[in-house]
Amino acid sequence: MLISENYNLILEAKGDFIRFGGEGIIDGLKSTPTKNECFEIIRHEPGSKEQVTGLILRRFGCRNFCLLPFYCFKQDFEIIPKKQFKQLPKY
Repeated sequence: MLISENYNLILEAKGDFIRFGGEGIIDGLKSTPTKNECFEIIRHEPGSKEQVTGLILRRFGCRNFCLLPFYCFKQDFEIIPKKQFKQLPKY
């Protein structure tokens, strides 16, 4: 599932966690999931004329937020609910 095609699904999962597959040679979803490679979905960043410019995320264990810009939306993702996230190993 690509981010660009399923963006509303991500917005409904606000507060849950997301894992990305990446755009390069290595597929990040093929490895076993850990807490370290997950991001908490905080909110979306609205742009002009109702176009979304990016996702505001927080990496596990970090205090600051990061912005995933719209041009990085051509990658696969996996949404991990909070209950399942608590059971993941840290590394």
